[in-house]
Amino acid sequence: MVKSDTAITKDGDESEVPDDTPDEIVLEGFRQGLYEAITGQTLPLSQMWEGIDLESIDND
Repeated sequence: MVKSDTAITKDGDESEVPDDTPDEIVLEGFRQGLYEAITGQTLPLSQMWEGIDLESIDND
């Protein structure tokens, strides 16, 4: 099934973005994430940005 979402570009223009990921792949990712959450395989929010230099990201 092909779905689409609306994305807003840097210029403020809206465009359609097709989501052609098969439902089986989406569901498997959801199951994996749920399993990891239930079994405690998570990172504390305070550690998520460690080691990432936000000033080096291009913000043009």
